[in-house]
Amino acid sequence: MARPGTTSAASSSVCFEVLGMDIFIDRKLRPWLLEVNRSPSFGCDSKVDADIKFDVIKTAFTLLNLKPSEKWRAMNAQKQLSRARLLKPRNNLERKTQFSVRKTFFKGSVK
Repeated sequence: MARPGTTSAASSSVCFEVLGMDIFIDRKLRPWLLEVNRSPSFGCDSKVDADIKFDVIKTAFTLLNLKPSEKWRAMNAQKQLSRARLLKPRNNLERKTQFSVRKTFFKGSVK
């Protein structure tokens, strides 16, 4: 597993998940965990709510230690994978068909 801001030999991706936790504080100021939400809402009903959720998202991205150049590198890698997958022949018949289409195209264009 990669630590935030580093890469491992197995994968250059960094994954995380933000969990929402509902906590009740009793009269003696003891915290009680009520539930953990796997997909917490980031909708905001008040300024305090917005401030807290903004800080959670900001901290998550800070921990990831992402740089703008990594976005472009990842996008280019994804485009190359998609292009290779789309252009890759799936079977021998497709390979022969692609070869004959290319051969016909280039034969007709070179005179």
